[in-house]
Amino acid sequence: MKNFCLTILTSLLFSSTISADEFAGTFHSTGAQLQAVSMGKSFTATASGTMAPYRNPAGLVRTKGSGVHAILNSASLGRRLHNLSAFLNLRGDVGFGFSWLHAQVNDIRGRSSSGQYTGKIEDGADAFTISFAFKIGNALKAGLSMKSINHRISGPFHSKGEANGHGFDFGLQYVFNKKGSLGMTVQNINSGLNWKVKRGDKTRNTYDSIKPRISVGAVYSPIDELHLGGDFIIEHSRVATVGASWEINQLLSISLGLREIGGTNKLGSLSYGFSLHPMRNKNIILHYAYVTDPLGAGELTIVGLESNF
Repeated sequence: MKNFCLTILTSLLFSSTISADEFAGTFHSTGAQLQAVSMGKSFTATASGTMAPYRNPAGLVRTKGSGVHAILNSASLGRRLHNLSAFLNLRGDVGFGFSWLHAQVNDIRGRSSSGQYTGKIEDGADAFTISFAFKIGNALKAGLSMKSINHRISGPFHSKGEANGHGFDFGLQYVFNKKGSLGMTVQNINSGLNWKVKRGDKTRNTYDSIKPRISVGAVYSPIDELHLGGDFIIEHSRVATVGASWEINQLLSISLGLREIGGTNKLGSLSYGFSLHPMRNKNIILHYAYVTDPLGAGELTIVGLESNF
């Protein structure tokens, strides 16, 4: 049963040539679970610093300085999703960012329609993103990301497929004051994958477009330590994410949220986590988050290390 589920999950979560346009580049969407880490600072309206290249490039000019973070996402059924991001904003009005997103599924066993074992299947994907942002006046911020995508699938009987593609993300943030802000992103603009599929001695070329992902959100902070926010997302369906982040003290912050409300699970998927400053060092942050799996196949555990300087 596990091997059958792994094969199905590979098609749904990390796309394949069989699923065509509907699930092409879907590992970008599953990467949205990284939002559970430091949720108050990763909404569309508040994404900043190291989270900005992936969540909203406009946030690169929200925080002055530089930083890097690494996040490891371990899920059931051998699924892995890792992210490495960095940002640089020395002047305050212009920012640059980089992000690498890697996804893979381990220990997949291919089977025929009759259930006979056919061999091992390997599935992996990478997306490299370079981002740029600037201020328009005091309140409005804009950003643009350019990304390169590579996806690889190999299976039994000398069959393998590899796809390369590119795409663009555009984002805006408008900050009213210290208490409120709005955000908007359009991701996967003009994005697609050019597949080259080899089966035996035959090669076939196909193209899968990647569905755009539109996010609109708002965050309100009734007090400096508490952030309440939400995003409305249009992609394969229309869903919403809501959450809160509370800075208990200089050492510890906690987050709680519901992701993809109105999706597969109508009530959403629960997520919670915390961020810890070792020895009250503001420049180093340890992150942890737990996310309920929307597929009902298990849980996702996310750990991260962030350093700002």
